[in-house]
Amino acid sequence: MSGIRVPGIGSGLDINSIVSQLMSLEQRPLRNIQIRQRGVTAEISGYGALRASIGNLQSAMDQLANVDRFKVFRSQVSNPDALSVSTTSSAARGTYALEVVRLAESHRMAAGLAVAGSATLGAEGDTLAIAVGGNSITVAAGGRTLAELRDAINAQSGDLDITASIIRDDRGSRLLLASGRTGADGFMTATWNGAADPLALASLNTDRDASGAFDAADLNARVVVEGAYTVTSSSNTLSEAIDGVTLTLREPGRTTLDISRDTAAVQSSIQQFARAYNDLVGNIDKLRGEALSTDRGLLASVTARMRGVMNAATSLPGNFTRPFELGISTSRTGTLVIDSSTLSRALERDFEGVARMFSDPEQGLAVRMRRLAQSLLDPGGLVGGRTESLERERRSLETRALDVQRRLATREQALLSQFSSLEATLVRLQGTGTALTGALEQLNAVSRQRSG
Repeated sequence: MSGIRVPGIGSGLDINSIVSQLMSLEQRPLRNIQIRQRGVTAEISGYGALRASIGNLQSAMDQLANVDRFKVFRSQVSNPDALSVSTTSSAARGTYALEVVRLAESHRMAAGLAVAGSATLGAEGDTLAIAVGGNSITVAAGGRTLAELRDAINAQSGDLDITASIIRDDRGSRLLLASGRTGADGFMTATWNGAADPLALASLNTDRDASGAFDAADLNARVVVEGAYTVTSSSNTLSEAIDGVTLTLREPGRTTLDISRDTAAVQSSIQQFARAYNDLVGNIDKLRGEALSTDRGLLASVTARMRGVMNAATSLPGNFTRPFELGISTSRTGTLVIDSSTLSRALERDFEGVARMFSDPEQGLAVRMRRLAQSLLDPGGLVGGRTESLERERRSLETRALDVQRRLATREQALLSQFSSLEATLVRLQGTGTALTGALEQLNAVSRQRSG
């Protein structure tokens, strides 16, 4: 309210106290609005917590509503020194005998002729052409020192992905070229164009396929599958030898690869779903007794819909039609309880049936629960709609509170002005009364003198 205060010194009236008492009565509508504002704020906060719990449940369903999420495989190799393995959802269960015959190598070339460090190479106009795959460079080489040639190659290497360096032995300095790619993809050719070749570059790699001479194929990795099927690759990472399986080669050797379903990962996703579901049930119970105590009907409806999804039977092919057959049951408090042993047996008995129970596009438990969560959170949904309604009420209350505060400020100003006028009138009346009293006393005094 206004900071104006009228002390009432002249009249003796406590104007501030009178106005304060009158304004206290006037403020009752504002206090009612403020009480409702606190209630709405608490409800909005409560619905925010409810929405978060529903969102967590929805996220947990994302792990189970897609059948590909059930295609989680575990790989095990008998000789991890030979290779490591990763799998995707397109893998299949199986056991494979593998032999890493050789790894993919990078092509390396060294000069067969050594030169003195300060000597220049060839003659002016001589060039060195280097090619890798379909790309090539031509470097001006004649009249340069070995260090200058090295720097020129590295400056122009670009897409070739090669590196030039210098090594020194007892005979002198030699140019070394190394490809940054493994396998045949990194095979290099180097040709000196001039009267005499001062480098005589030759491959350091050796013949590894018993063909009688080194060629690009000798750089490739070689793996034999099931003792009969040869796979070659420019890379030491093979992603096409076995569907859904990536092999990373480490060293030559034999190993057995076993691919099996990772039922532990699936069980973990189901446990995560149960925790999210139970967190939501617990949050609803808490909100029912606190922030959303006036919306118990809505909370009961949310709970009933969740139970409806959990208790609905399916007509899916396979061995399971209800969640309890997977070891998933509802306790008396409404929370989910998972019997890990029953779930493990169900996964072993009919893995595909368990996957369908959760991820079938129409009847899957995770699909229907995620659909329910989304419908609750949608703007027109049970929870989303209620939240929007409360937000509108909050904005309306803020507007009403400001209007009432402005009216109260105006009213207080008016009361203070009225009582100020009353104060001035009383002061004038008191002055008039004092003057009359003085005049009467003088008349009385004159009368007494005359009588005497």
